[in-house]
Amino acid sequence: MFAAVPLFFAEMGDRLELLAMKCLQVAGAFLLGYVLGLLAGHGFDRWVYKGKTPAGFKRTVGVITGLVLALIVALLIFVFGRGGGSGGGTGAGTGADAGGAVEKGEQPATKKEEKPPPKVEVVPTPEKGPGDVSVPVDFLGGADVTGDKFYRLGGERLSFDELKAALSKRKAEAGGKNVFLLVQFTQNRIADDSVNVTQVTDWAKNAGFQVVFPKR
Repeated sequence: MFAAVPLFFAEMGDRLELLAMKCLQVAGAFLLGYVLGLLAGHGFDRWVYKGKTPAGFKRTVGVITGLVLALIVALLIFVFGRGGGSGGGTGAGTGADAGGAVEKGEQPATKKEEKPPPKVEVVPTPEKGPGDVSVPVDFLGGADVTGDKFYRLGGERLSFDELKAALSKRKAEAGGKNVFLLVQFTQNRIADDSVNVTQVTDWAKNAGFQVVFPKR
């Protein structure tokens, strides 16, 4: 409340200063009009009436001219809002003031949190040890596929169920050693995340195989 009192007096001072300047402009307009009226009355009396105008004619013309000009200036600056000011007015914009405070009722713009890119876990390729078994499987695509036989093992085209049976047999023959399923693609390559690939690799991982994709 007490902080608002100096601000009130500051605003009142600005308004009084602006009013005084406007009044001075009106008075200046009257003075200018009075002088111009005197000059006009003097010229009129000298060149038209040859000095025979009534007494006070020149002053009357000066007063009338001054009043007309003062009235015009007063209308411009008081009614229509034109004329010079003290430059102390406030703008119509919104936002934070010089101290960084935000106007009442408005919320400051919050900076959008930038989330870091998700971490991609890189699974290292297991190293093959002595006695471990490698089983290369061709994943077929396009014209290489015959019916439901999307895979090739040892030169024989197999379906998904046939491939699972063949791989299970290889793992049983390994006698507890690591079995590496080597994923290979033919010229008609299919995507790594296609169903024909993921159904085999997911099953193989659950069955205890080490799945190895070809290096790009």
